[in-house]
Amino acid sequence: MLTPDNNTTPSPLDAVRRETRERHGVGISFVKDQIGSGVVYENETARAVFSEAGGYFELCDLPEEFSGAVGAGVTHSLIDAAATRRYLAALEQVISALLAETLSFPLFSLYLIYEGGNLRSRENLFVFEHREGTPPMLHGSWSQEELPRFAKIRLLAPPGASLAGLPLVNGVQFLLAPRHTDDGRFLLGALPRTDGTADLGLHSSSSMVN
Repeated sequence: MLTPDNNTTPSPLDAVRRETRERHGVGISFVKDQIGSGVVYENETARAVFSEAGGYFELCDLPEEFSGAVGAGVTHSLIDAAATRRYLAALEQVISALLAETLSFPLFSLYLIYEGGNLRSRENLFVFEHREGTPPMLHGSWSQEELPRFAKIRLLAPPGASLAGLPLVNGVQFLLAPRHTDDGRFLLGALPRTDGTADLGLHSSSSMVN
């Protein structure tokens, strides 16, 4: 689990970060090299790059929290605040249905990072994870008013699964808020689950899901 910083005692996150760098540093570099310089989108929380070869994102304060994919199927688009709120409302409906056990996916997890928050401190964020056969995990608060600065969604669903208002992509989707000087549109990226996908985030489990 992720724990706050401590000036005198090493954080468990530090060991996870070292393990991630040792196990996946070469893989991250390979994905970045394949995608190249591309078009960069960034704010104070995260950075995303897309090119014709694929796309990836990484958190600014935790670059080990990385997801990228090469090949066909990688998409990204810019959506306005109203469309972003509809997308988040659909995600909230998924969580409610999973908690009520009226919907079931092998895996559905997300985190929302609000302004001033980050994974390292576990402040100003909302985290939800549902794995089939285990109790769901929740941390933090979902804001009905504030839009997140970054959001990541991981999904494994049966073929053909759909939910009104929400495009279901097996793999990773993410939202990146604009900088305060930008035009107000959010980046919505989709990294489908393929042989060319690397999802090397800092999960509570020891294994990394590709």
